[in-house]
Amino acid sequence: MGPAWKRQISRRYGIEYVEADSSWQELVGPGVLWTTRCCKTKLREIGTPREMYDSYVTRHFFEFVESQGLPYAVLSDQYGLHFSDESLAYYDKHPCELSKEAKNRLGATIQQKARQRGFRTVLF
Repeated sequence: MGPAWKRQISRRYGIEYVEADSSWQELVGPGVLWTTRCCKTKLREIGTPREMYDSYVTRHFFEFVESQGLPYAVLSDQYGLHFSDESLAYYDKHPCELSKEAKNRLGATIQQKARQRGFRTVLF
């Protein structure tokens, strides 16, 4: 698996690291949700991820997943997951503002929301 940090996050959190040169097509399938990070710049007071989050990373992510017909969400410090079909309200919350307990609750929210929609794998 490589460096110790990869083994540690896999063992501790069940997170698997995928090398950048992996074929992304191998990661497509039922139950796989593609995600990206949120960003500070938001274009609207209420909107879907595509309408709200505006950064170089999010714009390219949206173009890619939408062109491939892949299900996606934004990992949000406020909502856990902001799904592509959800219109949610503006927020300004940075991860450094979250306590350890709040981060744990956010992780549980992400798991719950993903499972409610039938996703068993969250790909970041």
